[in-house]
Amino acid sequence: MDDENEYFEWGVQGNNRFDERIEFFIEGINEHTIVERVGSDEVGGLKIFLSQGYLVEGFPDTSEDDEYSEFWRLFNRKEDSPHFVVTGNGIENE
Repeated sequence: MDDENEYFEWGVQGNNRFDERIEFFIEGINEHTIVERVGSDEVGGLKIFLSQGYLVEGFPDTSEDDEYSEFWRLFNRKEDSPHFVVTGNGIENE
């Protein structure tokens, strides 16, 4: 085992590579970054395409496909706009 990592504490915020990279990402996003489009695939994966070339991807950690399963729900800030919902049964607009 590498002696440098023997006492490494993963749970300390800012103490790992992910924390460093996500901080850089968040600093790069500003109020002019917008959602350009969203999409999903046949297994419930989600893609959020942002301006400035950013892409956020997510994958559900369950395989439930009943009427109550919901993997993702995206809201539009406009009043009375439909939600983009990805469930175990596919995409719904509510």
